[in-house]
Amino acid sequence: MAGIGADDTGDLYSASGYCATAGTAASELLHGRYAAAFGANAPVMGSVGQSIYEGVRCYAALAARAGSIGHRPITAAARAFVYHGGRGAVEVRGNEAALPIFLSEANGMAFRVIRTF
Repeated sequence: MAGIGADDTGDLYSASGYCATAGTAASELLHGRYAAAFGANAPVMGSVGQSIYEGVRCYAALAARAGSIGHRPITAAARAFVYHGGRGAVEVRGNEAALPIFLSEANGMAFRVIRTF
């Protein structure tokens, strides 16, 4: 968006598992923690930072469920579990994960969520 400018973002949409401007309790918590750790003037968190946060939250939930950080207990715990990250609750069953997908529309220099699936 920064490369094309606010005036040229019309008809620009995004479908993503995370949207910084979703305004959900989970995304607000993530951004609050980020600001507390790095300050109010920290760089904007991108999708890589959010994905790393999700990965750490996922691993922490697995370790708590398994009661261990060992490979076998973690693998057994991974068959069915729920973790909470910046996108909200993610439920994993077998090889599938149920998570929200945000359809967002560009509004100037920010995205506005128009539908969650």
